[in-house]
Amino acid sequence: MTTNEIEKQLANKADNYIADKADEIMKVLNSITDGLSYEPSFYNYLKDHEVGGSENHYWNYCSKHELGAKLREELKNNFKEKLIKQYITELLSKINLLG
Repeated sequence: MTTNEIEKQLANKADNYIADKADEIMKVLNSITDGLSYEPSFYNYLKDHEVGGSENHYWNYCSKHELGAKLREELKNNFKEKLIKQYITELLSKINLLG
C-alpha cells in the first residue's frame, strides 16, 4: 500500500467521522423540533459580516436540508486536516509499537 492510498483512506475516515457528527447534530435539531411539534420552513444562522454593516446583514437563512449540508461543510473546513493529522499520529505510534 502506498502512502497516497493510506492518506486517501485516512481522509475518507475523517469525512465519515465528520458526516456522522453532523448527522448527530441534525438529530438533536430534529428532536427539538419534534418535541415542539414545530417544523420551521427555514432556519436563521449567523453569517460572516463586515464591521459597520447593519444588523440585518449578519443573518442568513436556509432550509433544514441546506443547514445539514452547511454544517457538514463547516465541520469539514474546520476539522478535516486536524483529524487526518491525528489519524496519522495514531497510525505511526501503532507502527512504532510493532517495530
